[in-house]
Amino acid sequence: MKFLRSGSISALALLLQTPAYAQVAKPMAPLVAAAQKFMATYATDLLAGRREAIISRYDSRGSYRVGQGKKTFETPEETKKFYMEKWHPPVSFAWKDLSYEPVGLDGVVVTGTFEWGVSADTRLTCSYTGLLLSQDGHLRIRLEDESVAPSPGK
Repeated sequence: MKFLRSGSISALALLLQTPAYAQVAKPMAPLVAAAQKFMATYATDLLAGRREAIISRYDSRGSYRVGQGKKTFETPEETKKFYMEKWHPPVSFAWKDLSYEPVGLDGVVVTGTFEWGVSADTRLTCSYTGLLLSQDGHLRIRLEDESVAPSPGK
């Protein structure tokens, strides 16, 4: 391991070519691609107000919702009630600068921001972190952190 401490680029290149790294990195590409597709279709569902489709994106065991200094665990029933009774689709919606970080062979952390159109004149910028886990062959949301950016001057 002494060669790794030298900081040489060639040591890093050698490490990336090892069979152990290849075994881990190879399965990550399809997982990240699936997460990218998940997030793109999530945006489509939000804009179209597809409540049932949005509900089906959440982990069947329940999910954690964090943001603005709060943490809650929502059962699938609570998630369904929220989307069916309280939630309103955005006027406009766009993900911004999403990053995908595989965690293990069955999970991806997604981070970035989004712009949520409340009305034609009002858009909120929010930070986003989501943990997507594979469940029955599909990615599902296990955790979401959605936090609205503070208003200017606050």
